[in-house]
Amino acid sequence: MTQSDEQSFEGELAEAKSELAELRAENTRLRGLLGLDDRATVGPRTAWKPTLFTSAESMVPVVVAVDRTSSAAAKVALFRSLFVGRDDVYAQRWDNERSGKSGWGPVVRGGWANARRPDREYLPYKP
Repeated sequence: MTQSDEQSFEGELAEAKSELAELRAENTRLRGLLGLDDRATVGPRTAWKPTLFTSAESMVPVVVAVDRTSSAAAKVALFRSLFVGRDDVYAQRWDNERSGKSGWGPVVRGGWANARRPDREYLPYKP
């Protein structure tokens, strides 16, 4: 390595160290603005816990023996116990014959024409 190469390298190294110091100062300033400046003193965070079903009464009871002769209500109860979801809204299948597209969407009061309104009201599932 020649002397000019070493000087060039030392100049680039000094620039990089200067930029690093500026970035660290900027990070410290931004952490302070966001209230994150005590990051090193804060202990480990608690693990996330699901909040959708917090009580046992919100769970759908499992139906044990269901076969093809079981009632529709028993079959629905089994299906719901396997795929537990929200009771405050349910999906309905739609088909567009003109475009050939189909899919599922939440059921809203007033039909599909109100689905994009910001004040739409979802209809709850009623077994």
